[in-house]
Amino acid sequence: MAQGLAELGWDVHTLIPGDPHSLDVELDHCSLPYTVIPRVRWWDTSPVEQAHDPQALESLLRRLRPDVTLTQSAVVPQLAIAARGLNIPHVWYLHEFGDIDHDLVLPSTPRQWGEFVKGHSEAVLANSTAVRNHFFDEAAHVDVVPYSIHLPQRGLLTTHVGHRIGVVATLHPGKGQELAIRAVSQLLGTIPDATLHLFGSGAPREVLRLKRLVSEMSLDSTVVFHGFVADRNAIYRDLDAVLILSRAEAYGRVADEAAFVGLPTVFLSTGGLAERLRHGRDGLEVTSPNPALVASALAAVLTSEDLRSSLVAGARQRLEAQNDACPAPIRVNAALQSLLAS
Repeated sequence: MAQGLAELGWDVHTLIPGDPHSLDVELDHCSLPYTVIPRVRWWDTSPVEQAHDPQALESLLRRLRPDVTLTQSAVVPQLAIAARGLNIPHVWYLHEFGDIDHDLVLPSTPRQWGEFVKGHSEAVLANSTAVRNHFFDEAAHVDVVPYSIHLPQRGLLTTHVGHRIGVVATLHPGKGQELAIRAVSQLLGTIPDATLHLFGSGAPREVLRLKRLVSEMSLDSTVVFHGFVADRNAIYRDLDAVLILSRAEAYGRVADEAAFVGLPTVFLSTGGLAERLRHGRDGLEVTSPNPALVASALAAVLTSEDLRSSLVAGARQRLEAQNDACPAPIRVNAALQSLLAS
């Protein structure tokens, strides 16, 4: 988003709360300025009361003197609060549910939180209709702006013929890693050399729980924990299929990344994924979180080159059409420009 807005003429300064997780490296690569600020607290009680040192953020905004501010999260209110204190226009781009995906305890009902968001923003956007409807009623003026992703030339896509399955997500009960492990255990009866690769960091307790499950199921040579990997190319280059089993996926960017590199996707149709992915056309849908159903879908995409090619082509067409409609930075730019003109 920062790069896209900069290409459209904005002088973008990114605030990174806490560990940059390689975002600083990416911004340096694009020659874009940023400031790392102390970690802010996501909601679990009242966001107003828990806002991390709003005076410090207000001081930073006074120094940067922005014309407008943009929050790219549903659960971090601190910038919006500081901007409102200084009468700086603010746009809120909601990227997650917070409760049903991250297990956070909302400070209010979702609709009440939506009122807080509207009360601290001149414009509100959401990355999927599912996120929009979680926080707002039908009458609310909230534009749905899907993510956009730069596509490589078709010649850069490669054909994968192995049995390596990837889950790319924070290690969290809501992301479905346990379901993936149990599914791959059943898949071994059909494809003995199948391996599951888990990319993402997580709370130590969850990492330990999953590793104990793997050990108890005698899958130590089948399931590989890679931890957090910053290089997305390094994640996908050795995979043969991508698995998305989140119980509530706000958008599902991993499905777009899989289409980007030419990998078939097996998915639970939840949240934003249900709006974009079509069963049998650009992915295989699993209708319920059942290990046997997941294993069957994986067996299908890993043993049929015709099915793989068809799903990859369909996903690519979907992503191209989505990007051609109007890239996210252009739509966010329009919202920001309207504030300057008003």
